[in-house]
Amino acid sequence: MDFGALGSITFDLKFLTAILSITIIDIILAGDNAVVIAMAVRSLPANQRKKGILWGSGAAVVIRVVVTFFVAQLLQISFIKLVGGILIIWIAVKLLVEGTHEENVEKEAKTIWEAVKIIVIADITMATDNMLAVGGASHGNLFLLLFGLILSIPLVVLTSNILSKMMDKYPIIIYIGAAILGKVGGEMIITDPTVENLLKPSISINYSLDGKTLASKSSDCTVRFWDIEKKKEILTVQGNGKGANIEFTSDGKNYTWKKEATGIRLWDVATGKEISFLKGSTDYIKNIDISPNSKILVSTGKETFGLWDVSTGKELANLKETELTSVAFSQDSKMIAVAGKDSVKIIDALTGKELSLLKGHSNSVNAVTFSIDGKTLASASKDETIKIWDTATSKELLTLKGHSGSVNSLSFSSDGNKIASGAKDASVKIWDIKTGKELADLKGHTSSVKSVSFSPDNNMLASKSLDSNIKLWDVKDNSLIATLSSHSEHSINYFVELFFTFGVLIAGKLILKMKKGKKKEERI
Repeated sequence: MDFGALGSITFDLKFLTAILSITIIDIILAGDNAVVIAMAVRSLPANQRKKGILWGSGAAVVIRVVVTFFVAQLLQISFIKLVGGILIIWIAVKLLVEGTHEENVEKEAKTIWEAVKIIVIADITMATDNMLAVGGASHGNLFLLLFGLILSIPLVVLTSNILSKMMDKYPIIIYIGAAILGKVGGEMIITDPTVENLLKPSISINYSLDGKTLASKSSDCTVRFWDIEKKKEILTVQGNGKGANIEFTSDGKNYTWKKEATGIRLWDVATGKEISFLKGSTDYIKNIDISPNSKILVSTGKETFGLWDVSTGKELANLKETELTSVAFSQDSKMIAVAGKDSVKIIDALTGKELSLLKGHSNSVNAVTFSIDGKTLASASKDETIKIWDTATSKELLTLKGHSGSVNSLSFSSDGNKIASGAKDASVKIWDIKTGKELADLKGHTSSVKSVSFSPDNNMLASKSLDSNIKLWDVKDNSLIATLSSHSEHSINYFVELFFTFGVLIAGKLILKMKKGKKKEERI
């Protein structure tokens, strides 16, 4: 269900779990805020207390909405979710150790405006934990974010005393709340962009030439093959190394690789048969790409890339580049696009000679791809833009803007009329190459989209995200066809969330035990 600017929602288990988490978080964290409101207006005449509560809460809500919105945006920045997750875990342990406690408001209000002032200041100060917790549980979905905020208002205003009494009477509520906060904190830590890139450094997908099979390279160093018609995984092959970028070559092979001290060893992914051993220095190599005709291999490092003849195993060239980020072959295997700090070089694949230099981005280029006919090149950057270039003249044809985060991946349709992009903002977009118009904004992923790929007939688009899900989209009506998910890819996320869920409870219990022991010693 699409709510426009509020985002889209799907009534699945993940959505319902997020709703439940936000509801319980609001309930648990509403207590202290509600107590402050009650204390701030207690010196007002009875007929003014209700006005003080309503006006003070209303002012605080406006501020809370603004601040929470920025919290949700900040959660896309590296280390913010990591720090926020650690803070939430600390809050969870603190809540468990101390239970609900009343905050002392140093001065009581004599007028409604003084009450409003106290409530606003107290709410901003004390609601930081609520903002971070709800922001984390909403996964950046504005609908869920606003749901959490709206729900918190009546909970704080109308049920403050009830909640406080329930927590005193039924301590199990505190334990449940602490465990949920631990899970949310762990989830925020594991989904921080920097942490995700460390744990899942290379993810890619591509269709087979007949469009019947989709291959995906996973964060667990495996290559999975999916039957598109049945929407099922049909083969999983354990990689011998980091694995080549997924590319079905003209000879029908798909490669995986392993870096050794004296060279690169190649295998056919499907059969496990060794294809070639490329001799040479491998100290700089971080990844490889194979040309569509399977004849040339390009090895890449941070500042160096090499060209290799697959059949003979000889290194053809070893070139230096600054901050190398991505490479791509043209479909005829004659050109290679090499993305660097803020520019793209087009290089002759046989000689390594530079053919042209494309400059225009204001930040690092994350991805490059050629159109099927090789006449057009697209580049995606951290500057949140996509640029379309004419490879013959090296002129910039278009600049596509619309993503609110670094653009990570690109894919041309086989007819060359459309291009798909995936970005850090968890969105997938489809663009018209001739006009630059945004044709579709596909939302459903919960984390950075690292790879997109059109099917050969252009009727379907596949996207793979750091949330470990592959989504298949119908290009005609922009609807979601299916979500392909492998349980093993989610295992590390589940483990981290489980660890912090129970870790909070164990840590809280240990601290309580230590405090009791210290009090016992003081009495003695």
